[in-house]
Amino acid sequence: MMRPVSVHMPRALPVAPVLTNPAGFILSWTDATPVDYLNPASWTLTGPAIGTAEIGYRIERATVATNGTVGTYGIVGTALANATTFTAPSTGASRFNYRVVAFNEAGDSTSTPILVGPAVTVPGVPVIGTATAANASAVARWTAPADAGGSAITGYSVRVVNAANVQVGALRTAAAGATSLTVTGLTTRTAVRFQVRANNAVGSGPYSSLSNAVTR
Repeated sequence: MMRPVSVHMPRALPVAPVLTNPAGFILSWTDATPVDYLNPASWTLTGPAIGTAEIGYRIERATVATNGTVGTYGIVGTALANATTFTAPSTGASRFNYRVVAFNEAGDSTSTPILVGPAVTVPGVPVIGTATAANASAVARWTAPADAGGSAITGYSVRVVNAANVQVGALRTAAAGATSLTVTGLTTRTAVRFQVRANNAVGSGPYSSLSNAVTR
């Protein structure tokens, strides 16, 4: 008499969804292994895809600060294995990164995040500070803009202008975290003023107001 044999088919990670935001707060994603609850064969699949069917989805989001910093992801909803859309909660004036996680007994496969909310824009206006004359140079100072446009600031452009408000020389550059720049190569006994603009992945924001005049 033959004894019954139990065969266990190991699970494999599901295919990561490809997430899009076709309109408003509607999230839509691809499902490489669609599940039909009326068709048991779709629960486990066959061939190369065997064991990769998802059990369901988690929809997660993280706050995106005005400087582009992404916060901690938290679950805002779930979806069945045969779902491919989800209506996200309204973001109001805030920006959020959303991602969809397909899961089964083997673990999670996460989509690439997408931004939902107001569009990312160029940074706001830096606040110009007090410029001072230094040894054979001058120092321009500023404060970072209150709103970086939803994308991290990548650097600053510093403009030197003369008494006629004409730009002197090329734009000077400063690093993303800078709040001052020592400007060299200025003409002796000539008054200059400075303007600063912030840059991010979208482009360059507007210039600040002019600084006080300094003479080297």
